[in-house]
Amino acid sequence: MRFLDRLIVAAMAIAGFSILVMTLLGGADVLASAVGWPIPAVHEATEVLMVLVVFLCLGHLQMVDGNIAIDMLRIRFGPKGRRILDSVAQCVALCFFAALTWQASVLALESWAIREYSMGLVPFPMYPSKFAVAAGAALAAICSLARLGQIIAGKEIAVAAGPKME
Repeated sequence: MRFLDRLIVAAMAIAGFSILVMTLLGGADVLASAVGWPIPAVHEATEVLMVLVVFLCLGHLQMVDGNIAIDMLRIRFGPKGRRILDSVAQCVALCFFAALTWQASVLALESWAIREYSMGLVPFPMYPSKFAVAAGAALAAICSLARLGQIIAGKEIAVAAGPKME
């Protein structure tokens, strides 16, 4: 799992850096707009960075069971029943993220092939954000598979624990 942990940490670092860049861009644009010189393409850049933040964090959420869950039914089962429910949930997540990866990859490749750009004051490429969706979904699918393996093997994880940062 060491390699997967490193992928998750790298994805989270990119997402964190994206938040920093969005904050700096937004702040600079507000200040520049106050003196009458707004920065072009800040909105488009923020859109692309937001996609990075959302989709690159999905793998981490899968590994730590960080998604929103309603446990009203789950708590009524014993440990074996919970493992079965958790396994079914991970199988559903795996199928969903695999399908999302497939379709997002198709869209990203089509966007890259036609060199898709946004219509704005400054043309901004659309395909990087589409590739980020595909990469984030692929990481989430891999993490769902890894988490499914952990559940089947009976390995419990601490909720809100993440990859070990060394």
